[in-house]
Amino acid sequence: MNQRIGLCILSLVFLVSPAVLALQAGPQKSGNELALNYMEAGDREKPAIAKEAIGRVMLFRYLRIVTKEETTTNGFPCVVVQATEPSSDMYITFKVVKKVSLDLIRTIAEGEAVAISGRIHTINKDTQTIFVEPVIVRYKDKLAPKLGKELMEEVDPNAIKVPK
Repeated sequence: MNQRIGLCILSLVFLVSPAVLALQAGPQKSGNELALNYMEAGDREKPAIAKEAIGRVMLFRYLRIVTKEETTTNGFPCVVVQATEPSSDMYITFKVVKKVSLDLIRTIAEGEAVAISGRIHTINKDTQTIFVEPVIVRYKDKLAPKLGKELMEEVDPNAIKVPK
């Protein structure tokens, strides 16, 4: 009898714990949504949004490169990029140091768009800038999404791609 109760409790723990963890984690937002939500929030909400975002890894798309500067950090080459996020007009600033990402960012000119993923380092309310570090350059992107033409798997990470 005691074994059955123990087994039931153990199985409940295994069944309930993933659901609880999923509720605590909340929905994963993209960096673009973060920037838009931050700009639309009032002054009272902005510190809470920034606190929740700092340290999270997010994907940013459609970032138009404003400035790109080749430099070095600790003797290693890097590229410091400042870009604008289209829906919020916030600046996204990041430093590219990984070799593959460096090779890719060097092929993308100022005025073109890039997609990156990285950890939110800080959000500066005064300059309306999100600092992302470390960062991985994903690919050269388009400047804006085409209305109604986005693939569902690009919009929703849980979407299932059906082969044609």
